[in-house]
This record gives sequence, C-alpha cells and structure tokens, in this order.
Amino acid sequence: MCEFVMWNQACSQSGGVSCKTSISKAALQILPCTVSQLLSASQVNNDTFAICDWEFNQVSIVGVIRGFAPVKTSIHYTVDDMTAPPLIVKQWVNDEAHERECASPGTYVKVIGSLRKSSGQRSLLGVHIRCLKDLNEITSHMLEVVQAHMELFRRVFDVNMNTTLAPLSGSRAGGHPQNMQDL
Repeated sequence: MCEFVMWNQACSQSGGVSCKTSISKAALQILPCTVSQLLSASQVNNDTFAICDWEFNQVSIVGVIRGFAPVKTSIHYTVDDMTAPPLIVKQWVNDEAHERECASPGTYVKVIGSLRKSSGQRSLLGVHIRCLKDLNEITSHMLEVVQAHMELFRRVFDVNMNTTLAPLSGSRAGGHPQNMQDL
C-alpha cells in the first residue's frame, strides 16, 4: 500500500493552525486540484506538468463518476467535479475480482494520481480511488485547493482560481490580515 503525505500534513506537524509558509517542493507530494486546473496546466515535458510555474507529480481531485468502462487491464472512469468537462481517470487492475469493486455512475469519489497526456488528450492515472463517505469531503477538498494554492503561490485567487492583481502583502500565512487596521 502506498503512503501519501498531503500538503496540509506538513502544516499540522509544524504546530497546527498558523502554518508557516515553510512548505517545500519535497514536502508537497499530493497537490489538491480541480479538473479545470489540470486541463489548463502547462506541460513542461512528456510526463511533467505545472500550474503557475509549479511542477507537480501527484494530485487529488474530488468529483462524481459520470461513466465507467472496464477494459481487460484497466477501468476507465469519467470523473466530473463541475469545474470543466469531465476528466478520464484510468486505474490499472490485476485481476477480474477487482472489476466488481469499481464504483458506479453517480458515486462521489476522491482520486489520487498523476496527470498524463496521450494522443492529445489529458487523463489522470489513478493510483488510489475511494468512494466518499461524507459529502462534506467535497467542501473540504475545495477548501484544500484554495488554501494550497494561496500558500504555495503566494497570490490571491478569485473564485475560479484565476490570479487577481491584489498581492498578499500585509498578510501572514493563510491570507488573513495581521491587524484590524488592514481591514
């Protein structure tokens, strides 16, 4: 079983709520993203992509399965997080017994994997796919997406994760004003 270190685990290990911006590329192993961000990420080389000049290897997305197609050696899911057209997620399987465990359309899932481009189409190579037990995980994931990108890129984003002109000057980690006069 693979062990993953989420970006926010580095924060909780450093003392909790007031996470300093000491997150390094080494500590960041899984970047919470939206499908829109993955589809608009720039391609650095064959298997490397970047968002805002930040290269990433593993990402996590949360969405609903719109369709799936079991193939001999893999299962192809169509996952929709409603930020862009659905993304194809490919999960390799070893035996036929695993095919019975695949999630059905309408099921909300969290996918951890790496972005790939094949035949001009982007897809996610799913390393770990699990069904959501609580729909609050959708909200939690979106908050992680916003927090991760604000911490890593030190920029202000609008609701669509586009950068705005307002800098984060006068703020501390997390983008909160340092004192009431900053409001």
